[in-house]
Amino acid sequence: MKTALILIVLAALAFNVNPHTNITVYPNGYARVNIMENVTEFVPVNITLMGVPQGLTVSYSNGSPAYYSYSNGVVKILPDVNGTINVNYYTYTIIFKNNISWFINFTTPYYTIVQLPYGASLVYINGVPSSVKAVNGTLYIFVPAGKWDIGYIMPPPATKSSPQVSLSFSEAPLIYAVSGVVILLLAVIVTFAYSKRHKETDVERSLDHQILEFIKKKGGTAKESEIRESLVLPKTTAWRAIKRLERQGLVKVEKKGKENYVTLT
Repeated sequence: MKTALILIVLAALAFNVNPHTNITVYPNGYARVNIMENVTEFVPVNITLMGVPQGLTVSYSNGSPAYYSYSNGVVKILPDVNGTINVNYYTYTIIFKNNISWFINFTTPYYTIVQLPYGASLVYINGVPSSVKAVNGTLYIFVPAGKWDIGYIMPPPATKSSPQVSLSFSEAPLIYAVSGVVILLLAVIVTFAYSKRHKETDVERSLDHQILEFIKKKGGTAKESEIRESLVLPKTTAWRAIKRLERQGLVKVEKKGKENYVTLT
C-alpha cells in the first residue's frame, strides 16, 4: 500500500500536472475519484467531475472542509486559504460490464492515474497511455487529458487448494501454445463485445441529448407522451431513456393523473 501511494505521488509530481486525478476502481463496479488542485485565496475554481457523484466531499489538504456548490457536473469553489483542494466522491456511472469483461469509460480534462482492482488484467485501451506500471499485483495506468475507454478482466475466484501438476519438457510447449491461443481469442471477443457496446452507448447518448433538448424547448417540463410523439419513439425505448436520465440526475419524473411529466433538474 505504501509503495503504491508513493508511486502515485511521485508520478503526479514528475509530470508537474495541476490539477490531476486518481481513479481507484473496485471489483464491484464502483470507482473512487480524487481530484487535487492547488488554489489561491479568493480566486474561484471550477472543477469538472467524471460521472455522477455519490458521497461528494471537498476539503483542504489538512482535512478542513471547503465551501463549494455543485451543478451540472461542475464543483464551484471559492477558497479562503492558499493550498491544495481535494475533491472526493464515488461513482458507478463510468464503469460497465458485459459477459466477459469490465470497462471504465470517462472523459477527463486532467492528467489521470487509473488504479485497476487487484489482480485485474488490462485487455483493451483506446489510446496510448503515458505509462502502465504494475505494483504488487495492481496495475496503474497513467493517461493524459482526453476520452478514455479501458477494458479489464477480473481474476477468477481463488480456490482453497488445487492439485499440483507436473509437466514434462515435451508437454510444456503445447500447454503454452494452447494458452496463447485462448488469450488471443479472448482478446478478440472482448474487443468485439466492447465495439458493440460502444455503438449502443453512442446511440443512447444521442437519444438522451435529443430528449434533453426537446424538454428544454418545452420550457423545462414535458409529458412523456409528447417526447415519444416528437421523437417517434416506441414507448419502451422512451421510458428506458427517461429512466437513464433520471438515474444520472439530469431529470425528475412526476406522475400527475395518467401522465408522466419529465422535468429538467
